[in-house]
Amino acid sequence: MSVEFRFSDFFYPASLLKLRYAFERNQWRSTADLKAYQDERLRAIVQHAAARVPYYRELFRRLGISPADIRTASDLRRLPILAKSTLRSRVLAFRSDDFSAYHPMAMSTSGSSGRRLNFLLDRKTNVLEFAYYWRHWGCAGYRLGDPFAEFSTTFFLKPENAEHGFAYKQVGTGRLLLNSLYLSPRNVDALCEQMKRHRARFLKALPSVAYAFVRLLASRGLRPPHLDGVFSTGEVLFPHQRRAIETAFGCRVLESYGHMERVIAASECPRGHLHVNSDYGLLELGAPLPRAAGCRLRRAPILGTTLYNFSMPLIRYDTGDVAEYDERQGPCACGRGFPVLGRVEGRQEDAIVTPDGRIVTTLFLAFDQVPGIQMGRIVQEAPDLLVAQAVKTPSAPRGSEQLLCRVLRKFVGPSMRIQLDFVDREEDLWNPARKDRVVHSKVQVPMAA
Repeated sequence: MSVEFRFSDFFYPASLLKLRYAFERNQWRSTADLKAYQDERLRAIVQHAAARVPYYRELFRRLGISPADIRTASDLRRLPILAKSTLRSRVLAFRSDDFSAYHPMAMSTSGSSGRRLNFLLDRKTNVLEFAYYWRHWGCAGYRLGDPFAEFSTTFFLKPENAEHGFAYKQVGTGRLLLNSLYLSPRNVDALCEQMKRHRARFLKALPSVAYAFVRLLASRGLRPPHLDGVFSTGEVLFPHQRRAIETAFGCRVLESYGHMERVIAASECPRGHLHVNSDYGLLELGAPLPRAAGCRLRRAPILGTTLYNFSMPLIRYDTGDVAEYDERQGPCACGRGFPVLGRVEGRQEDAIVTPDGRIVTTLFLAFDQVPGIQMGRIVQEAPDLLVAQAVKTPSAPRGSEQLLCRVLRKFVGPSMRIQLDFVDREEDLWNPARKDRVVHSKVQVPMAA
């Protein structure tokens, strides 16, 4: 959900303080007040989209409706659901006529399906992201400037950051970046020592990374530092992972759910409930899916509508995720007015074990580093064999095969054999046995129990 932190991206002090103040107040407002706040922002997005975004201009004309017809969240049902395939195939039609006025960032993600998606984000949505995390982390007692550690992969993949090895202290932020690609029995004590020297009070990580870290520490008889909070994001957090992480660090794990597209966000409160942050984005639940026999909870697709991104606004965007919800769920005892969401069925990836003993849980990021890859999947066939399959875009630059191999090598090291297979169609990569995962392993992972 977040991007790599740089001061230049977030340095809008007036906007940040204003949004921070609003967000702090919003979480304690009534449901009715929050709805009014959300509807006001929704109307601004809809008016902008209908006037300045080619796709929505044509859509409103074809449907015979005007922006005035979409005044509240319930009115959105007059518009069709936006599929990722539509955004992917008509991406320029979603670009606002005045997109450059918002100083947009060109973003790309392969998501949980392995299919590349390109889009724009207003630079000021970094303020939105910062304010969101600031509020969420505050539930564990975090204050701006407190020392924290964060396991990262993408930061250390950049050539200019290769010299930092397995840790980098970001001056002035309290942030210590730890290289998740170094997770192994041989390196785990050094990573733990870095956290202790930094006197980290909090940890941010993918749940699979945090879980591998504490299991490796346990295998070496090492004790991690006591923390005030662990923030889990980017993947499904399983109960066994939560138990192991909370036991190891002696604190609560607070979960966060969102997307690179920044259309919706949900965060866990101290009472253990996942709250939809309705001042960040507009979350809808689509048509309910069939209910399992004897199950009280319902399941439905998650749709999102941006409230802040004007360079490429997405309305009723199908995230591809599914949420559980309880139709009888009342207000949370924490006192926040945000709606309560159940478990989210999102990204799940297998871990890769390298010949030198490292446990890599972030290999799904590899395809995002290579221009011209439309879709990709990775299978570890043997302890020393990785098979990567990919579909190239028609405009793929020369040398994309060699670049992909170099990127994969950064993840798995020199001892892993890498076999690249390029196929013509996305359908050739689909295998129901893999449950549509980007990364699949046939090798048992140590410490996974």
